[in-house]
Amino acid sequence: MASLDGHSDAQLAQGLEEVKPNLAALIGCYRLELLIREVSELFKVALIGSGLDLDKVIDSLPNSGEINPLRKANWKRLMKVRNGLFHAGRQPTDKQRADLIKEVVQLEIDLLRLRQDRSPGTSR
Repeated sequence: MASLDGHSDAQLAQGLEEVKPNLAALIGCYRLELLIREVSELFKVALIGSGLDLDKVIDSLPNSGEINPLRKANWKRLMKVRNGLFHAGRQPTDKQRADLIKEVVQLEIDLLRLRQDRSPGTSR
């Protein structure tokens, strides 16, 4: 990786996946939770500092556009991967890591779109 300027955390995880897979997984797990909590704030479901369990945050999100029951089920699956890494030191499998990083990259994109859709002056 040349320069990290201008790259998101999810893009950083994606770039590290081949050379530092454990670090990529750690960044992906960290971002997964923060991004889901940011989505919940946009939907006015839970504040980032509310202390609400991530599982409950996911359950409380409405089914709307990109946020649908399949995606929320995927987040819960990835949350278990995150919990395994953070609480039990269990490294994710290659597939779990790839799924995690793919989701956080997509979630960053979707969150930008959601912010734009909900900004004042945007009709939708």
